Amino acid sequence: MKEKTKTILKIFFIVFSIAYFTEIIFRIINGNNDIVLFRILLFASEISLVITAIMSLIPKKVRNILLIIYSFALSVYTIIQLTFHSLLGTFMSVRAGGEGGLGRVTDMIWTFIRAIHPVYLTLLIPFIFTIYVIVKTKDKEKKEKPVIAGTIIAIILAIGIHFINMYLLNVSLFSKKFQTETDENIYKYLEYTEIGVNRLGIMTFLIRDVYISIFPQEYTSSDSLTSLEVQQAEENYERVIDDTAWDELYENETNVNIKKIDEYYRSRTITPKNDYTGMFEGKNFIHIFIEAFDMMAIDQELTPTLYKLATEGWYFDNYYSPAFSNPTGESEFIAQTSMVPAPSVCTPNVYSHNSYPYALMNLFKNAGYVTTSFHNYTDVYYDRETIQPAYGSDHYYNPLDPAFKIDNYWTNWPSDENLFEQAIPLFMDSEEPFSTFIITVSMHFPYDYDSATTRKYWDLVKDLDVTTEVKRYKAKTIDLDRGLELLLEALEERGKLEDTVLVLHSDHHPMHLDQNAINDASPVDRLEDRNFDKTPMIIYNSEMETEVISTPATTFDVFPTVANLFNLTYDPRLLAGNDLFSEESPHYALFSDGSWITEDGYYNATTSVFKSYAEETLSDEEIIEMNKFVSSIFSISKLNLEVNYFKYRNFGVTYVEDETDEPNLEETTEEEN
Repeated sequence: MKEKTKTILKIFFIVFSIAYFTEIIFRIINGNNDIVLFRILLFASEISLVITAIMSLIPKKVRNILLIIYSFALSVYTIIQLTFHSLLGTFMSVRAGGEGGLGRVTDMIWTFIRAIHPVYLTLLIPFIFTIYVIVKTKDKEKKEKPVIAGTIIAIILAIGIHFINMYLLNVSLFSKKFQTETDENIYKYLEYTEIGVNRLGIMTFLIRDVYISIFPQEYTSSDSLTSLEVQQAEENYERVIDDTAWDELYENETNVNIKKIDEYYRSRTITPKNDYTGMFEGKNFIHIFIEAFDMMAIDQELTPTLYKLATEGWYFDNYYSPAFSNPTGESEFIAQTSMVPAPSVCTPNVYSHNSYPYALMNLFKNAGYVTTSFHNYTDVYYDRETIQPAYGSDHYYNPLDPAFKIDNYWTNWPSDENLFEQAIPLFMDSEEPFSTFIITVSMHFPYDYDSATTRKYWDLVKDLDVTTEVKRYKAKTIDLDRGLELLLEALEERGKLEDTVLVLHSDHHPMHLDQNAINDASPVDRLEDRNFDKTPMIIYNSEMETEVISTPATTFDVFPTVANLFNLTYDPRLLAGNDLFSEESPHYALFSDGSWITEDGYYNATTSVFKSYAEETLSDEEIIEMNKFVSSIFSISKLNLEVNYFKYRNFGVTYVEDETDEPNLEETTEEEN
């Protein structure tokens, strides 16, 4: 019996040591060490006891092999998570892996391997430890029989610790001060991947992630849905929407979830019009969605066209590009819908067949525009051939379209100059006003080895006082700039420059570039707060007066800002973002983990710490209220996608005409779709 007890203890010692050291090393590297670590180690104990119970029933030779495999797999998984986070700005989820996340990693495996930081290899210590213990004790072991009693005890202890863990999920000692989502909900639903990893630990997150991917959980928020108050506008700026059609649908609705969404949207205040409403009404619109567009890309010598657009147009210097689980596709989704992507899945793939009648391109189509969209890479990652038409594109062109002849589109990555060269004649010669969406790609990582683009422009960047990787990035920006130069020249030649508005913004910061290298090449401190996600946004028309705008903003605000400038018919209650020129709207920047930035300060949802930017800081109640609002926006967007809400609410938006004599506030009663 004594030998059997030793066997059980030895197995538990090895298994728990693997879990313990993995969690400790991970949290040291990830920089998040607080009292919640105690609960994480209790979760690790529970998991270790279950594994011990299973291992005790297996012959020791097989068991030793399985222990080595287990320790190696856990070490590799944790290294992958850290590397994925450094590359894409978010932790990996199994739920998103089959929808583009893992595809990007496996497709660029060598880039991924090169991105593994040496310090991450310390996570192999538990694996080395396991081999050492097994080898060291191998000769001392005698033939064993299954230890049934020990197995039962391990299972009983695991069950007991599990109940303790479930209880501790609701103990305030482990909760954060401004936390609105309970730890129980974080454990149950894993709505926020970043928070889930940090609050539960790497092992528990993995197990819950796999479990939820197999057995999806219907999400229920910890709090009731909350809206933010909006100041009432002066009478002549009021935006009045006729809800008669919506009232009738709401009264007859029997689906609980659709009715819940109705109630939330209808509870929000309709943000008013303003001095900028209709400023560009009737003009052509070119929406340029730039891969890895960073402030480093704007250079008077290297990228004179970008520099011209930034210094002669409106430059938004407090704009952020939040990265969700599949950054490019979901940033594109946000820009077109101003909705929050569903957590831990690739939203534009999973929900590509949803209805989006109120997407930005659909609004332009409703206003009589010819809508087109272009991308110079295949749809290997995102189902754009389905979702671009859903956004409202009359014709989506990718390299497989015979009319859109992109050179070397199978390489990493094709030329943006070639993209503009091919796209221009396909949309610019329209006799009707046009709205086109251009998705670039040449500035995509990797930056750690040469490509055709970097070699082409190497002589122009080789002497810069930056790292080699940043030089390669800058070489790629030149290719984009040449494409933009072609665009402006074509507009001027056709006499359409004055009547065309360009909006340029990024999908995300340049991924897989050293943060310190980016910081050294940037005009602002990129390591402070959320500044690593800070990217440029530019609105340009040749007749406008230049201005730098410092309103806190993200990709969510592109839609309402553009819609208001063009005086499109839309309902601001349906959007997560705000018109950046509205004086009445509360302006905020939202991030994938529920963090936010306002003029008052920065709230980090992962650490639950608020940093004030103002002399008079927000009260605890105001911070909690904002957190509830952010949680509501995330929850309602997810529910909207799950029930395909707009399939049942495609009744159009009708403005109630007022008697204002302001020419740029002329209203319309034309319905959408």
